[in-house]
Amino acid sequence: YPKEFRDLFDGSYGKRFIDYLTYRCFHDAVDVAGQYDLLYCLVGDFAWRLIFPITDNGSLIGWTGRDIRDGAKLRYRASDGLGKGVLLTFDRDPNAAVIVVEGPLDALKVDYYGKQFGVCGVATMGTAVTDGQKQLLTRIAREVPTYIVFDSTAMAEGMSLANEIGARWSPLPFGVGDPGEMDWKTATKFLSNLVK
Repeated sequence: YPKEFRDLFDGSYGKRFIDYLTYRCFHDAVDVAGQYDLLYCLVGDFAWRLIFPITDNGSLIGWTGRDIRDGAKLRYRASDGLGKGVLLTFDRDPNAAVIVVEGPLDALKVDYYGKQFGVCGVATMGTAVTDGQKQLLTRIAREVPTYIVFDSTAMAEGMSLANEIGARWSPLPFGVGDPGEMDWKTATKFLSNLVK
C-alpha cells in the first residue's frame, strides 16, 4: 500500500470514515471496519477515500477507493494496473451463494449482512462488465447459486448479465435504489428471503 493509506483505527481522522459507514446505514460500522481491513487516505490521488483492498487467493493485487465527500466528481478510483477482469470479493467462501452487485459499498453491505445466511457479495465495479469478469462469474454461477442485484437504474444491464452467465436476476425491495442504500433491517430481510 502507499504510505498515505491508514487503518481506520489509526489516527483521529479514521473516525470520519467509520462515521461515513454509519451514514451509509451500517449499524455496526466499527465491526465492519475491523472485519474487512478497510483503510483511508487523506492526500494524493486517493484523498478522502475509503479504501477497499482487492485480493486474489489472499494476495493483494490492488484497491479501489470511494470518495466520502458530498458532490465528489469522481466517486471511485482504482489503483493503477488493476486488470479489467477483476472482481471485488471479500474472502469468499467457495460454498456460499454469491450476490453480484455493482459497487464496493454494495458488495460490503451484502457480504456483511449476508454471511449469516451463507451469502457473500461480489462487485463488478460498474455496469460495464468485462469479458474477463463474465468468465469468472460464469464459473461461479456453475458452482453455487448466483444472483445479480444491480441498482434500480441498471435493471436492464443486470437482467442481461444474469442471462449471459446463467445466474438469477433479483430486483431490489420496493423503494430501494441500490443495495448500498439498504438499512441493516432491510438488508437482512432481503438477503434471507433471496436465498430461501
